[in-house]
This record gives sequence, structure tokens and C-alpha cells, in this order.
Amino acid sequence: MQVSVEHQLLEGQIWGMDLLGSLSGQRTIILGVGQRLRADDGLGPEICARIAGQVHTEVIDAGPVPENFIGPILRSRPQNVILIDAVDLGLAPGSVMVLGPEDLSGCGIAVQ
Repeated sequence: MQVSVEHQLLEGQIWGMDLLGSLSGQRTIILGVGQRLRADDGLGPEICARIAGQVHTEVIDAGPVPENFIGPILRSRPQNVILIDAVDLGLAPGSVMVLGPEDLSGCGIAVQ
């Protein structure tokens, strides 16, 4: 599943609330990844800060070390994990893409 949309978070709207609504009743964790000190790389933590308290699911700001949260996430046995991170996909700046697990197979993932 690949869906590209214009990014509206910084304009006061939170894109993706409809996606979260479709997961209602399921154990879901939102994991924001990124380093706020590196400009746009801080997107994941910024989104977490903006949606905390507005959604009925666990929101984790993992900062630049998402691997430190693998144990707690596995212990909570979520049905869904939504990972929010800034990624260079060759799209226009500010674009948002929703990728499913099938889109990530064969991709190399590195934590910086």
C-alpha cells in the first residue's frame, strides 16, 4: 500500500487521523523517530508531541534510538505499530507516504 499526500501537519491539521480511526479497537502504538536537533529529521518526535493526548493509543517519542523501545513494544503486543520518520523517498519536501510492510521488504533500514 503506497499513498502519497500533501503534508498538512505544520499547517495545524493532523493528517492520518482517518488512518488511526480505521484502527479503532485495535492495540496500536505510534512510534516517532528522529533527532529534533537535525531540522527535518525531528519530524517523528514533533508529530508525537502534537498528537499526544489527542489520540486513544500509546504514543512513543523514540528520538534517535527506536531500537531502545523494541522490548517495551513487543511486551505490549500491539496489533499495529505506526512508525513516523523523515525519509528521503525522492518526493517533494513535505510529502507524506504511507508504506505497508510489503513495501519495506528488501529495503535496508539503518538507524543513525
